[in-house]
Amino acid sequence: GATTLGEYRKYIEKDSAFERRFQQVYVPEASVDTAISILRGIKDKYESHHGVRIMDTALVAAATLSHRYIPGRFLPDKAIDLMDEACANIRVELDSQPDVIDQVERKLARLEIEEKLLEREDDAESKDRLVDVRAALAQTREEGTTLKVRLNVQKERIKLMRSVKAEIDDITAKIAKYEKPDALHSTNNPMYSTLILPDSDGYNEKDHLDMVVNLKYHDLPRLQASYESLVQQNEEDENRLFTEIVGPDQIAEIVARWTGIPVNRLTQSEKDRILDLGERLNAQVIGQERTIAAVANAVLRSRAGLSSANRPSGCFLFLGPTGV
Repeated sequence: GATTLGEYRKYIEKDSAFERRFQQVYVPEASVDTAISILRGIKDKYESHHGVRIMDTALVAAATLSHRYIPGRFLPDKAIDLMDEACANIRVELDSQPDVIDQVERKLARLEIEEKLLEREDDAESKDRLVDVRAALAQTREEGTTLKVRLNVQKERIKLMRSVKAEIDDITAKIAKYEKPDALHSTNNPMYSTLILPDSDGYNEKDHLDMVVNLKYHDLPRLQASYESLVQQNEEDENRLFTEIVGPDQIAEIVARWTGIPVNRLTQSEKDRILDLGERLNAQVIGQERTIAAVANAVLRSRAGLSSANRPSGCFLFLGPTGV
């Protein structure tokens, strides 16, 4: 079983007769590098589940940003939740109508209402305005039609990409299963019944190997080439109305939502933040140049690796007269 240290002390440790039946194995929190490796291992499952594509930089951002800005939880759990929520957000956007089309439809509805009202008026100014409104209506309808055609084309491409990706995952799972040493003669193998010849007494080894080879060296490369072609078409489409890609920006948006930290600060590199630390402190604290320099230098030394990684970046005691 698995439990936390707090629950172990609360429910198990107090019962010595029950506790001695277990061997304790302490599992420490994963490091950032280990969390990135874990995320890479489960990336395909989340891509298949949400129907999106996850960039490797998004995995790195999920591990590093969660470690830096979400101290109340532990890796890899918080990084996985970050990735999952970012994927869910992109999937909702894929299933929803893009903002640009929604704006066009709102504009079209407003113009139609205005047209109805102007048709009731007889003065010259209203008639001139009616001509302009009808021209704007025609242009807006044409724009809306063009956008919907582009939307349908992209949605069909995304749908085909999901279908091909599902086939790739299915074939990859079959290959992994059928290449196991015990898979060849296992009666639980679904290929067993399909490969028994009418005049044979059991499993046909040659047909089994032929099917594995066909899956691995024919079907899988063909589907992978088709998928890469669709991905390239989607990336080269300059008229895309939405994206199915989860990148570091999407991860930063989730962290900003959880913590309240502005996105531009999250996406700024740590190097830039540290180098500008003195200037940013001077802009907020007036008349304390020496103090700010001491704080900034301590943080620089820590980040440069000149101080112990297991110690704080700096411990400061600020002294001065009352009111400073």
